Amino acid sequence: MFEQRGVRFNYRCAGVAVHNDQVLLHRFVGDDYWSLPGGRVEFSELSAGALKREMMEELELEVSVKRLLWAVETFFEFEGTPFHELGFYFLMEFEPESGIYERRESFTGYDGTLKLEFRWYDVNELDGIELKPEFLKQSLRQIPSTTQHIVHRDG
Repeated sequence: MFEQRGVRFNYRCAGVAVHNDQVLLHRFVGDDYWSLPGGRVEFSELSAGALKREMMEELELEVSVKRLLWAVETFFEFEGTPFHELGFYFLMEFEPESGIYERRESFTGYDGTLKLEFRWYDVNELDGIELKPEFLKQSLRQIPSTTQHIVHRDG
């Protein structure tokens, strides 16, 4: 992430894990909104590799990155600061023996020392939660067969 003329630019990767019409979401404990799991891509790091690293750091689980679903340019404001975010959203799968697909209650992960809450949500009930970016409420109901470019402005 870097800042120029008062706007922060962020390069993020996120994973879409869907199982039995349930999608895995996460949030920092105390936040009032959910998002897809993932994180910042580091300099000289491939975005798919960053997603694998983030899932290992946050959940201590390996994922298979299947394919790019969306390349998303998102414009939003967070804590009074305007953001321009470039996000790559990948379809991902956990190993079946990991047990993650059987979890029905919220469970914990960590981003460094920050506590994360993970939870499976029915893709047809996303309208009832605060999900960022908002285009996901509709887009997660029907996973595209080809990569889509999306420009989204929150708020």
